[in-house]
Amino acid sequence: MMAQIFARPPSHAVQGLVPAPAAHQQTLRRSFTVGGIGLHTGEYAIVRVLPAFAGEGRYFVRVPRGTNEHEWELEQPQERELEDLDAPAFTAKHAPNDVSNAQLFFEFIKAQEDGEFSVSFEDYFQRHAAQPETLLLEAEAELRPEEEPAMGQPGEARVPATVSSLRQQGHSCTSVLQQGDAEVWGAEHLLAALECCGIDNARIEIEGGKEVPIVDGSALGWANEVQRCGLRAAPTQQAADALAARAVLAPREMVTVQDGEAFITFYPGPSARVTVGVDHSAEAPIVGRQWFSWSPEDAGYTTADHFRYAVAPALTVYTAKTANKLVNEGLLQAGADRVCLVADQDDWMDPTLVRFEDDEAARHAAIDLLGDLSLLAQPGGRGLPMGHVVAYQPTHALQAAFMQRMAEALA
Repeated sequence: MMAQIFARPPSHAVQGLVPAPAAHQQTLRRSFTVGGIGLHTGEYAIVRVLPAFAGEGRYFVRVPRGTNEHEWELEQPQERELEDLDAPAFTAKHAPNDVSNAQLFFEFIKAQEDGEFSVSFEDYFQRHAAQPETLLLEAEAELRPEEEPAMGQPGEARVPATVSSLRQQGHSCTSVLQQGDAEVWGAEHLLAALECCGIDNARIEIEGGKEVPIVDGSALGWANEVQRCGLRAAPTQQAADALAARAVLAPREMVTVQDGEAFITFYPGPSARVTVGVDHSAEAPIVGRQWFSWSPEDAGYTTADHFRYAVAPALTVYTAKTANKLVNEGLLQAGADRVCLVADQDDWMDPTLVRFEDDEAARHAAIDLLGDLSLLAQPGGRGLPMGHVVAYQPTHALQAAFMQRMAEALA
C-alpha cells in the first residue's frame, strides 16, 4: 500500500544557503559538465547535467562523442609559490588545518589570481568564515543566466534513473542502470547529490565511457557543481511559471531483505532517515564497526548537517582484501590512488585522505544507499521515502534487491 504526500519546504535555517529540496519540483538553473575516469572500467567519460522540465525526472542519455567535449577542459596542475601570488603567511589561528579552512584558502588564492580580492588572507578569512553562507557559491549561481530545459532528440534512447532500469544481476562493486544496449555504471554518487540537493528533474548526457567519472571518490564534487549552478523551479512544458508539486512516497508497510547477517529494512514513519552500519573489524580493525544516521530534516537545524557537508565528502572505503579482489577481477581499472581509502589491518594506505576519522566508511555507504533510493522517485518526485531505512553491511546487490522489493510495495 502507498500514500502520497508532498514535501515540506526546508527550514529557514538552510533555505537559500545550500541547495535543498522544496515543496515544488526543481531543476538546475544551468548545466554543468564533468569529465573523468570511471573507477571500475578505467574508461574516460564526459557527463553533462542539464535542466529538465517538471515531470521528466532524472534520466541518462548516451550521446555521440564530441557532443559535449567542448564544454569540458582538463586543467593541468601548475606548481607555484605563495610568494608568486602575494599571499601572506598563515598564522596558527587561520592555518588550513581542516577541510573548510583549506577550501577557503584555495578560494582566496583563486580570488587573488583573478584580481577579485587584494587584501590579506586574514581579512578574507574574517569576512567569509564568519558567515558560512558566503562559502556556498551563491553569487556565481545568481550572476549567470538560466538555461532553458533541454528538449532532446526525437527517438533518443533514454535510461531513466528509476528502479525499472536497475540491473538486478549487476556487479557487486557498483550499481548498473540499463535500457536495451545502453548501460550506465556508477551513477550512485551523482544521483545521491541530485536527490539530496533538490534536483528532481535533470537530463544527464554521457559520452565516451559507460561509467560516470569517479571524480574524487565521494559525492562532494557533484554536490559542489549543483551548488555552483543553483536551483530553480522546474518549468512545465505548458506554462513556464507554473509550479509542479513534488510527490514524496510514504509506504505504510515494513519492507526487508536479508543476505546472511546483512540486511536492509524500511520502517514507515513521519520523516525520512537512513541509518547505515558497516563492520570491517576482522579485515581492517582501523575501520572496525561503524554506524551513521542522517536525515534531510537534520539540515533544518544546522547547515553542517546538510548532505553537502555531513555526507557528500565521505570517500569510497575498501579493505585491502576487497581492493585486491577487484583488481584481480579487472574491476578497479582506474586504481584506488587519491579516490579511495584503503584499509590494511590497523593502517590506512594513505591516511592523509581521511575526512571523517570515526565513521567515513558508514557515511560513504550512506551515499551509495541514498543514490539507489533516488531510483524509487516518480518522475519529478523524491526517491527517499518517508520512514526509516536501516541497512547493515549493505552491498550493491542487496540494495538492488531492496529497491525491487520497495518498488513492488509501492506499486
